[in-house]
Amino acid sequence: MINKLHLNLVNKHMKVFFPNLNSLRFLAALLVIVHHIEQYKEILGLPNVFHNHTIQLMSKIGVTLFFVLSGFLITYLLLVEQKEHGNIKIKPFYIRRILRIWPLYYLIILLAFFVFPHIELMHLPGHDGSHFLIKLIFFVLMMPNVIHAMGAGLAYGTQTWSIGAEEQFYLIWPWLLKFFKNKLRLIIGVILVYLLFRYLFAILFYKHVIFAYLYRIWYLFPIDNMAFGGLFAVIYFNNYKKAIHFLQNKLLQIIVWLVTVLLIFSGKSLGYFHHQIYSILFGIIIFNLATNSNTVINFKLKYLDYLGKISYGLYMYHSVLIVVSIKLLQAFNIENNFLIYVLSFLLTIIVAALSYEYFEKRFIKMKKNYY
Repeated sequence: MINKLHLNLVNKHMKVFFPNLNSLRFLAALLVIVHHIEQYKEILGLPNVFHNHTIQLMSKIGVTLFFVLSGFLITYLLLVEQKEHGNIKIKPFYIRRILRIWPLYYLIILLAFFVFPHIELMHLPGHDGSHFLIKLIFFVLMMPNVIHAMGAGLAYGTQTWSIGAEEQFYLIWPWLLKFFKNKLRLIIGVILVYLLFRYLFAILFYKHVIFAYLYRIWYLFPIDNMAFGGLFAVIYFNNYKKAIHFLQNKLLQIIVWLVTVLLIFSGKSLGYFHHQIYSILFGIIIFNLATNSNTVINFKLKYLDYLGKISYGLYMYHSVLIVVSIKLLQAFNIENNFLIYVLSFLLTIIVAALSYEYFEKRFIKMKKNYY
């Protein structure tokens, strides 16, 4: 039975609200932004700690958190729709995703390809216009992760690789949930199949260049991370009481939070199953923040909730505004690390907020017509 605490039917269209998760989105974006501040400091010849193990880990872990969170929310929403209406309506689902993701994605792509290259302030050492047409085709087709895996980056557009991966996940996930009755078996099967192919590509990596590319592409399509999020959504939706009781245990929560924080700040790699282990840790954290009224940590703060709402903009605009911040400070002969961070965050938040209020919201409001 669907938990009525989190399910509300508003104006005849479905709206599911989980507390804390907007704030968690902001924390994920924060990890990515810190990583990229240090990266752009290195690119622009400033003192930096970009190669510090913790800094290297932050962006990857922030994106993994985004993936697990997306898998949890999308799976739960689709399960609710299937329960309430007896079916998953694929076309409206795609339209809702398009309205939320595509406008800002294509705005950034448009700027990165056709505007920023012609602005002197935005010039980055080591980034030229090579392979322009090929890159443009892949980015337009929502396949930035594929071209990224092939080593062809795009200044101010590199972060979109994860958006492409999520869109590819959204393309197939509703079909799988629609036609497979046993969701638990489906999700476990997806995780195992993903890991099997990753293992095969890893074995064949040095046999031929094609397998090296396949491994990199597969690595940047981490459907397993999103499936782990879906796993926790299924556990909650189907009310698996023993699993819920175990996952909501306070001692387990404390252990998971401590282990996660220590692992991140130690910068320690967890080997071949690095992202899978983090996916499980993040899944437990998300599960408790979303569903447990006795969660040991609570992020119910208005300002964090708002920053989470605009986190898509924070993620998409931050690279541009980090560079702008550094170059503006350099224009005044200021190379203060604290000011770089303050100005980067301030400008990113301002631009993301303006984008959300005056650009993204126009499309978000249209989503209500497709439930």
